[in-house]
Amino acid sequence: MKKFKFKSLFLLIITVFLSSCNDEKLDPALLVDNPNPQVDAIFSADFDGTTWNATAATAYISGNLIRIEGIKANGEGFSFIVSGNGVGTFPAKDNVVSYTPANSDFGYFAVNPAIPAENTGSVSITQINTATKTFSGDFNFKGYWSDGLTTTIPPIVFSNGVFLNIPYVILSPVADTFSAKVGLNEFIDNTISTSVFSLNNVELLSIEALNSSNNSMTITLDNNLPAGTYPITGNISNGVVKARYVQDNLIYLAESGSVTITSKTATRIVGTFHFFANGFPLEITEGQFDVAY
Repeated sequence: MKKFKFKSLFLLIITVFLSSCNDEKLDPALLVDNPNPQVDAIFSADFDGTTWNATAATAYISGNLIRIEGIKANGEGFSFIVSGNGVGTFPAKDNVVSYTPANSDFGYFAVNPAIPAENTGSVSITQINTATKTFSGDFNFKGYWSDGLTTTIPPIVFSNGVFLNIPYVILSPVADTFSAKVGLNEFIDNTISTSVFSLNNVELLSIEALNSSNNSMTITLDNNLPAGTYPITGNISNGVVKARYVQDNLIYLAESGSVTITSKTATRIVGTFHFFANGFPLEITEGQFDVAY
């Protein structure tokens, strides 16, 4: 098991604002842990007839995994998790490659649910500069909408994607645990990530586990909650605890169940959970987590 530990996208990935020209440069002085403030950073892609530019970006290396993100202040952005720790080209369908629209719990994933073997594109890391601690590369992929229910939304082709001089942080794996059962099958994590972020003036804690098949399970809760048991209501906007399960790049949101916080400190949380997800036939049971954040 490997673990990524992320702070808030609003705290760790500091948002900077840009003007409206193509291939706009991110303000390097505001990028996270950038040891070379003179290096210009860019994260952009073409889709829907226009060029999209991130307002902030960062990258992480942990063990044999690399995560790269480019976002805007409204949460819209790209996220890539690839299996590797050096330069190379990574097939999109075999890794976690996605685009999330603004203010959405769903996104476009680079896997065709109807034809999983389809070549949907790739992410290439062309340079890792160890002196400036920056990544550069490019990406192109076809993204399929994956809410687990809607099949009529057409895919989006993301082309001419580029990330240049994106600062990276090396994270050491941490011995945290996450486990659950999907029906009768064990969900065995390969990666655990935690993040603390603000949404609608509420500080949230998210715990996400990814298995070797790139399926994921996420528990999100109000970070101010003390120890106790909290029902999952299915209310995405106002629920104090929420959960989702992603299988084969289809997203299933929890509509019932509960999360129990058994202990919590300023840096660690332990708990259990179970839930039913809308549109998914099996119950998620025997969920447990013991993670730093």
